[in-house]
This record gives sequence, C-alpha cells and structure tokens, in this order.
Amino acid sequence: MNSLVQLWSARSPREQAMLAVLGALCLGLAGWFGLVEPLRAARQASAARLERAVETRLVVARATAEIADLERAARPAPSATPVDAAVSQAAEAAGLTLARVEVEASGGVQAVLEGAPSTSVFPWLLALQREHGVVASHLTVLKGDGGVDVDATFVRAGP
Repeated sequence: MNSLVQLWSARSPREQAMLAVLGALCLGLAGWFGLVEPLRAARQASAARLERAVETRLVVARATAEIADLERAARPAPSATPVDAAVSQAAEAAGLTLARVEVEASGGVQAVLEGAPSTSVFPWLLALQREHGVVASHLTVLKGDGGVDVDATFVRAGP
C-alpha cells in the first residue's frame, strides 16, 4: 500500500488528474457492463417470459372454455341405424370406398380404407359422430401411396 502512495505522489498533478479520470471511466464501464447491462437483460428476459406465460394462459383458458362448451352441448339422439350400416352409408356419402367392414363380437365395427383422400376421411369421421352418434374407439391413419390408409373400430357413442 505504501508503494502505491509513493507511486501516486511521484506523479504530477496533471498525471494524477488524468489517472483519476481514467480510473473513474474504468469503474463506470465495469459497473455498466458488469451490473447494469446484466440486470437490464434479465429484466427484458423476465418480461418476455411473463408475456409468453400470459399468452399461454389465455390460450389454455380459451381451450378450456371450448371444451366446457362442447361438454354442455346437447348430444344428438342416437341413430337407429346399426353401426355397420351407418359406417357404410357415411362412407358412401363422403365418396369413400371401404375395403373391408367387419362386425366384431363386442358390438363394434372394424372398417378399413385404402388410398383414401384425407380431405374426405376426416369429414367422414365427423359426420359419423354428428349424424349417427358413432365414434372411433380405435383409429390408425397412415400415409399411403395414393392417399391415406385408415383402420378404425367404430362403436356407438356412450352417454
């Protein structure tokens, strides 16, 4: 410490002033880049995370409200048409040709489509549910050569 005082005293007043200004500038830069900038960056990141969280909360709230509306919506009266006939009729109305329809012992119906256009498959599934009260308890949709291949087991929708 004594040597620093001697070194400082050996300098002219002009050099001491320049060194003091240089030291103050160095401390200012160190404070800015070591304290102010990291705190500002952390504040911006925190604000961005908060904004994303609020957006996510709104999306979840909307989805929850939509699910609640769907649950409250009146279900259509079940169709008197047997499940296998409903599947075939709805497929024909959608312009689809079923490769296979088999009635299972459990009361379900297994249906297979090959090379069907996806733009017709999903409206067919929706029509089955809305118009006939028939839903897929098992559904496999795979991309095929000329469209999609569908293997599904249909059952009457429960209460």
